[in-house]
Amino acid sequence: MTAKPSAQNPHSAEPLVIGDAIYHLADHTPMMVQYLTMKANYPQALLLYRMGDFYELFFDDAKRAAQILDITLTRRGTDKAGNTIAMAGVPFHAADSYMARLIAAGQTVVVCEQVDESATGTSSPSNTPTMGEKQKKDKSKSAAGTIMRREVVKTLTAGTITDDALIAPNHTPTVVAIDIAMPKGNSNQPFASRH
Repeated sequence: MTAKPSAQNPHSAEPLVIGDAIYHLADHTPMMVQYLTMKANYPQALLLYRMGDFYELFFDDAKRAAQILDITLTRRGTDKAGNTIAMAGVPFHAADSYMARLIAAGQTVVVCEQVDESATGTSSPSNTPTMGEKQKKDKSKSAAGTIMRREVVKTLTAGTITDDALIAPNHTPTVVAIDIAMPKGNSNQPFASRH
């Protein structure tokens, strides 16, 4: 992952580098800045970003997901510099089947959910929805007019899924772990090759 310091400070004039792409955060809306700073933490994964009744993907994630899932690739408009923002989305109520298809295609899927803010402006884990759960608020902004807080709630790969809804029928996920015993002492040689 390559991320400039602006990943921690979204108001920085420094560009944010995610993979091969460079993003100037000053050219984006607060919601897109939030998305990009989260995406910087998961540059190789597909980030499904909850917006109301949909999980949205943007930029290269949208292009990759649209091709894999055979869904419509559209756009969110443009940034302040005039660059088109690619977008694709899936409805939350059908998200499990789309996630399963992405995982079966070898993708890592990161799920970012909206987190309701309490009256005091704080949130608790009990306010974090589960995947596919409809929320009372369908807006991207909280009641206070600020951007709704979001957080990553799951990272899914073929080797980490345990939810039956994400596992293909008649398929048993297999995980392999290898433990190489190292000898005690100063030797850096594996135990099996020592004489």
